[in-house]
Amino acid sequence: MDGVLLIDKEQGVSSFDVVRVVRKKLNVKKIGHAGTLDPLATGLLVVGVGEATKILTFLSLGYKRYEVCMRLGISTDTYDMEGKILHRAEFKPLTRNKIEDVLSEFAGEIEQVPPPFSAVKYRGKKLYEYARRGERVFISPRKINIYGILFRSMEGSRVCFSVKCSKGTYVRSLVNDIGKRLKTGAVVESLRRTESYPFVVEDAIKLDELDKRLPHCLISIDRALSFLPSLLLKEGYEEKIKHGQKISPDFFAQDLKMERKLWRVVDKNNHIHALVSCNGKEFLYNRVFSCHCCKENVFLNSNHKP
Repeated sequence: MDGVLLIDKEQGVSSFDVVRVVRKKLNVKKIGHAGTLDPLATGLLVVGVGEATKILTFLSLGYKRYEVCMRLGISTDTYDMEGKILHRAEFKPLTRNKIEDVLSEFAGEIEQVPPPFSAVKYRGKKLYEYARRGERVFISPRKINIYGILFRSMEGSRVCFSVKCSKGTYVRSLVNDIGKRLKTGAVVESLRRTESYPFVVEDAIKLDELDKRLPHCLISIDRALSFLPSLLLKEGYEEKIKHGQKISPDFFAQDLKMERKLWRVVDKNNHIHALVSCNGKEFLYNRVFSCHCCKENVFLNSNHKP
């Protein structure tokens, strides 16, 4: 069994818990996920089954959308409501204009430091390992992109907003930084991922629905990667790709520009055989697939097309 599952993760369940349950239900060892969700968070978790674990890296490259609610006037060591309280201040009401002005300051390319309780590695260890021992480490800021950030609502010290961001963005760090800019402190109260391009949460299923929704909820590798541009193989060239022969433009049925991008290599039936990239001079293999793993039927819950 090979393909992609879209799971609408519930609060209190870790991403690894989802993988463990799917592995047990499907009796398949090769299970993975693209883009970790904290136990506090809900929403879209992209899960790879079998050969589809090979494409999770590529499925995690796209932008993400989140619905976020933060609590002002408090700071914790985890940057969310589940952590140890470090500071609590008397909350003084802010105007919507003030909050919107601060949110707008985070739009575009910004630098962000991952939260201390995260799986980012420093000198071979994960940051949360240092944090649990009370050790402070200093991580260099990383460049991320906030493509859009929009105020949604405000009730007392609870402020909600939506954000569209690049891979690698930590919403907990974003909220912590917003709290600093507002001079109130802030932590994540609730977080829901609604999109991980090219997938949306409306097409996801609950974990307890998995038994009755299989196999119709399994998205083939062909379909999962259909958002990428394609290179059409000439008939009879499939074996050359299968055996990893050096790629020549002569393999393909269309005229090519040596553009720096990721391509899927397909046959006349639109079945994927490989993922290749171009460095401007030559094509390089990223992944090669066995044909049997890419042809399952696909049924999505909505009309959304990747």
